[in-house]
Amino acid sequence: MKYKYIYAKDKLLIEDDCIVFLEKMSKQGWKLKRIFLSVFIFERCNEPLKYQLDYNDYDQEYIDIIEELGYEYICLYNNIKFYCHKDLNAIDLQTDPTIHELLILKKYSFSSIMGNFGMLLIFLIFLQTVLDYSPFGKQPADFYLYFNNEVLAICLYFLIALLFLQTIKNIDIRYKNQT
Repeated sequence: MKYKYIYAKDKLLIEDDCIVFLEKMSKQGWKLKRIFLSVFIFERCNEPLKYQLDYNDYDQEYIDIIEELGYEYICLYNNIKFYCHKDLNAIDLQTDPTIHELLILKKYSFSSIMGNFGMLLIFLIFLQTVLDYSPFGKQPADFYLYFNNEVLAICLYFLIALLFLQTIKNIDIRYKNQT
């Protein structure tokens, strides 16, 4: 197998977890090649690597300093630059913690949370219109006539639950990063 694909889940939200995950994959013989739509794409590598994430804006002088330190640029994903180094004891890239906090707060801004609530409200309104035509309260023999509506209602309940959990997670991450 030349490439390995792993869905990022929440690994991209917390820098330390992401670095630990990437270094674990490196010890297993996989080097991060790029990230596409929250999917880590790895390629074979025979040596363990040290990974660093950086949030600073590009400046040629800054890029020259990073290259002099021996870091190799891998990719850019959601304004986060991924670097690796062959020396496990290499100097860490010093990132400004305020920039890191602002980036996460921007990602989970009030408008994105309210957008989730808006989508939840639209789903609830749509679900109510579907339930008006469902077989609840009808004869048991009519179940097969309305089976598609039942399946649709169950799918919509599932989507509402997922959307609600995502909104709660966004609020939780925003709250943790403000304290």
